[in-house]
Amino acid sequence: MIRLLIRGQRGRRQSNLPSWVLGLGLVAGAALAGTMLVISIGLALLLAPVVIVGGLILRHKLRKAVAEMETRLNEARRQADGDVIDADYRVVDEERPRR
Repeated sequence: MIRLLIRGQRGRRQSNLPSWVLGLGLVAGAALAGTMLVISIGLALLLAPVVIVGGLILRHKLRKAVAEMETRLNEARRQADGDVIDADYRVVDEERPRR
């Protein structure tokens, strides 16, 4: 027999617990843990492909959007820079001899 000492508001009391109750509790706890493990593994196996495919679709859409934005940006730069001629200027002083 297993004896439990339980403390409450009224003090201490002793309770006798048969060993088969403890064994039954351990078996029930193990069964519950095993059931939860099987359910979680099953959900992971079902949801993993969904998450992976969703991630790949999202990645494709984001890459497409980034490529489109880069194309628009390059077109805007070409249009803005079309009238500008870029050059380097240097002032040549006529009083100094040329080298």
